Amino acid sequence: MHFTEVLSDVDALIGGPAPVAPRPAVLGRLAGLAALSLAVLFAGCAPSEHRGTEGRSFVLVSVDTLNRSALEAFERGAGERPALDRFAGESVRLLDAHSTASWTLPAHASLLTGLYPDRHGTTDPRHRLAAGVPTLAAALSGAGYETVGWTEGGYLSERFGLGAGFELYEKNERASRGVFGKAIDFLRRRPARSRPFFLFLHTFQVHDYYKARPRVVERLPADAELGNVGRFQDCLQGRSACEPADWRTMRDLYRIEVDLLDAAFGQLLAALAESGHEDRTFVILISDHGEGLDPERGRTHHAGRLHEDQIRIPALIRGPGVEARDLRMPVSLVDLMPTILDLAGVASPAELDGVSLAPALEGGDSPGPRPLFALEHAFWWPDGQRKKSHSPRHRAISIAVIENGLWYVGGPRGDQVYDVRSDPRQSRNLAAESERLRALRRLARQRRLLKVEPSIRSQDRETESELRSLGYL
Repeated sequence: MHFTEVLSDVDALIGGPAPVAPRPAVLGRLAGLAALSLAVLFAGCAPSEHRGTEGRSFVLVSVDTLNRSALEAFERGAGERPALDRFAGESVRLLDAHSTASWTLPAHASLLTGLYPDRHGTTDPRHRLAAGVPTLAAALSGAGYETVGWTEGGYLSERFGLGAGFELYEKNERASRGVFGKAIDFLRRRPARSRPFFLFLHTFQVHDYYKARPRVVERLPADAELGNVGRFQDCLQGRSACEPADWRTMRDLYRIEVDLLDAAFGQLLAALAESGHEDRTFVILISDHGEGLDPERGRTHHAGRLHEDQIRIPALIRGPGVEARDLRMPVSLVDLMPTILDLAGVASPAELDGVSLAPALEGGDSPGPRPLFALEHAFWWPDGQRKKSHSPRHRAISIAVIENGLWYVGGPRGDQVYDVRSDPRQSRNLAAESERLRALRRLARQRRLLKVEPSIRSQDRETESELRSLGYL
């Protein structure tokens, strides 16, 4: 079936035909109607009030493609990792944290804006964050924070607009000391009682496991079969088939990358302790999405699917006044911005999609019941292969709605409903028998209202080469 025919079927499933690009005046009216509709729908999700806690600093670490199942804190038997395990033992462990997308760009835009992809508009590799969209860094900078970001490029490149609000926002090559080395130097040279800071780090270390870097290969089991590693990305994206031994090798490569992450993260925590900032600094470890390594169920790689292996993510928060414990409440990437601003004593911009988790972190009430969403605008998987939309779309190809233990996905494969309380790996589709199907579809349809006109990114060879090496083009 042709791509446009499948998308027409998707539109029929979750809310009508895909629109042609509307005129600017129409865009404004649609955006206003969408904001009003969602304000009514989510009236109970406003951030908590200004908390008046000046002087707190923040280190936000985003590990691209880190599965929650890779950490002992979320899945027993994942394997010992000294630094990550120790940090988890000192943190609030958010057991039901979710991404807003299954690939890097829209997920990080949600993390840094507090908005779902259909509102921040950064939903396609050809998009960038529109000027004027409020960001976490800009809000903290306006409150006197020093805002610093180091990334490994790709979709976190300045060309995608995610550096808005940072005083310093730089790309670093992993071949050097990388983002962790930069952060360690920053902490070591900083006076203990200087102005508060927001330090954002992003790494592709785990994401790039299939590239079989020399440091990783030398740690492989003796019986691992490597051969031509170029085939790994083809297998992950469904372009060719891999043998069971290949999948075992890829899982080993992934595991070793997480081990190396553990070492680097441990050095960062040690530098924070030595710097004199630890007692007033929140450290947040998050992932933007997971990774599929389950070829038997057709759940491999990422981008284009909205199942639990992609959307459920690890989330750990350690800081002053936070008691280490498990919190089992629905959490989304959009909640990080209002939470950090609340902990910093900085007022949140109006009309964020997220809510502050600060009261719950400090022993108070958890957010009330609400649906969470994940959206896919650019990728899909026809016949077991990952494909990319030929042109940017205003409406989502697939939408997930997560509410009261049910997980709905509407997309090219029709309706899917899973009870994640009894079926956390989403093996049995209950759509044919779910009494909640109509209500879940209604929530998905509500999200399909156009929220913001995308900002088109100017293309350049360096960025396209980076994205191709990351497997997105």
